[in-house]
Amino acid sequence: MKILACTDGSKESFKAMAKALEIAEDKKHAEVTVIHVMPLYHAFFTGYEISSETVRQWDEWRKEESEKILQEASKCFEEKNLKVKTVSKEGHPADTICQVASEIGCDLIVIGSRGLSGLKKWIPGSISNAVAQQCKTTVMIVK
Repeated sequence: MKILACTDGSKESFKAMAKALEIAEDKKHAEVTVIHVMPLYHAFFTGYEISSETVRQWDEWRKEESEKILQEASKCFEEKNLKVKTVSKEGHPADTICQVASEIGCDLIVIGSRGLSGLKKWIPGSISNAVAQQCKTTVMIVK
């Protein structure tokens, strides 16, 4: 069984990690991939003139934050001696999650019911709802 566990670093997404861990422990030979999607930065700077140095710094900061989030999320799997892969991508979260799920041929996507994305909260459930609607894979939304 291939599981794609989605995280944005929020408390709610770590509930999803716990559920993915529970499922992975029950299934022998489960393959877990944890994904963090960084929203495109231009969504935050629309209408502002920004320097290339600011963009470079912003990209560097976002990549560092993504790595921290993925390290934290993968710890719970590693502590249970379960192999876990991590993926950091940039793009629209729902679209990117569905694309990666298709690419790796996952059997289950586990995602929190709401969380944080970038610098602001999204409308509750918007990402998880979009994933459930767009993906052909089974989606478990964890509250």
